[in-house]
Amino acid sequence: MAQYFVSPTGSDQANGSEQTPWKTLRAAGERASGHEVVVAPSTYREPIPRRSGIHWKSREPLQAILDGGEPAGSGWQKDAQGTWSKPWTKQPLGAFQGTLEQNGKNACFFWRIYNQHNANPMLDINPADPATQFHLKGGRLYLRTVGGVDPQAGGVVIAVQNVAVDLDGCSNVTVEGFLTRHHGSAVGTSNGRNVRLIDCDFGYFGKTGVWLTKLTASSMVRCRVQGCGNWAGHYEDNIHVSEGDGVLIQECAVSWGGHSGVICLGVRNLRLEKNILENLGGSGFTLKQG
Repeated sequence: MAQYFVSPTGSDQANGSEQTPWKTLRAAGERASGHEVVVAPSTYREPIPRRSGIHWKSREPLQAILDGGEPAGSGWQKDAQGTWSKPWTKQPLGAFQGTLEQNGKNACFFWRIYNQHNANPMLDINPADPATQFHLKGGRLYLRTVGGVDPQAGGVVIAVQNVAVDLDGCSNVTVEGFLTRHHGSAVGTSNGRNVRLIDCDFGYFGKTGVWLTKLTASSMVRCRVQGCGNWAGHYEDNIHVSEGDGVLIQECAVSWGGHSGVICLGVRNLRLEKNILENLGGSGFTLKQG
């Protein structure tokens, strides 16, 4: 297995060596199948691409950051019902302000996240129509906040990328040491074999955080999964595992989710070892039909 390199100072016309790295993850995905790709510390506004046979590794743990958000900026207006809005055109998949560490659970995220079922949903523009709870209409984004959060104060980030790690249909892939923020989902995998997620921090996503669907002989080890489920009208899970065989989830920290920490449906030979689950809107583990 050879090593190739990605750096924000590189070029996609280079050969991917340590001295002349590629600039984008996309270029590495197209040329490095069967090898290891070492990614330099930086913030990358693109997902890990859908390619089999690559070991993706952050050169410094959690310093290669995959960020799918865009700053909302200023220009918010508040109506008499307490709903904020501003001009916006891209499909929103989540909205965030600050961090959990800075603000606590109520000040960071804008919608249902962290709430028990039917208990004070964070965004409730029209309770009779859950689809309006995450509202983009007529070129404006609408939201309702909790905990006295004022989006006009700045720091609001809108998730506009669907997934940070896109491994649908991929096999023999390792993703190691990455940090992801502000996506619809952090990881999407299905119909693969020998998929490994190691020492990653997946956080701040509007829907389910990590999808592990129809995987064989795959694992998720020493990962942190936090802050999910604030998309329109959804109570989502931090980790969703379904219809696989031989899946291991080990020493993961799962917290601040809108529903179950880990839900496993129809998974054979499932192993859950030494995980920590806390501050969830629903159950810690949900196990069915395994």
